[in-house]
Amino acid sequence: MEYVYVTIFFVGVIYTAATFILGNLFDFLNLSGEVLNFLHLDTHVNIDINGVDNSNGAMTISPFKPLVIVSFLTVFGGVGMIGTHAKLNPIITFFLAFILAYLIAAILYKFILIPLYRAQNTSSVMQKEIIGMRAVVLSPILEESFGQISYVINGSRQNAPAKSIDGKSVSQGQDVIIREIKDGIFYVEALKNNNLSIKEKN
Repeated sequence: MEYVYVTIFFVGVIYTAATFILGNLFDFLNLSGEVLNFLHLDTHVNIDINGVDNSNGAMTISPFKPLVIVSFLTVFGGVGMIGTHAKLNPIITFFLAFILAYLIAAILYKFILIPLYRAQNTSSVMQKEIIGMRAVVLSPILEESFGQISYVINGSRQNAPAKSIDGKSVSQGQDVIIREIKDGIFYVEALKNNNLSIKEKN
């Protein structure tokens, strides 16, 4: 049984290390995080690709996420190894390892994954509200380069890095329309006439 615990423990450790190393490597090489999707396979039983269960009409994040599963395996294997070396009863060791692993996985799910998912979801909703709004260029947007815009949402003025959606330069003080937000960059279109679709949030 000790070999089982050792195997389970190192599966969790190796997966964590591989994800961390490859994640930083791809970030360094400026490659898309989607390349690592093969390391983040979710259980698909009425669950979409983001791990969101829509089967009952409610949107809830699935507990079968890699972080939760790997945490369970690592703690289960580690506690099992400790219990085995301490010469504890195998049955007691098994249940102790299972209970502790379950508690750690549940804590990560409730206090880390769910808050992160809600924050991400809120951010997505906010972006949808911002797209189509009018903004003003604070610093010139050079051709095929970046500048800065200012916009007002819910009575609060915000600044953001921006790039012209058609690659053309936009002068300082010119009104623009926010057309897309990608990787934190606001892609805008110069406002030349009143026929453009404008949405303002004051």
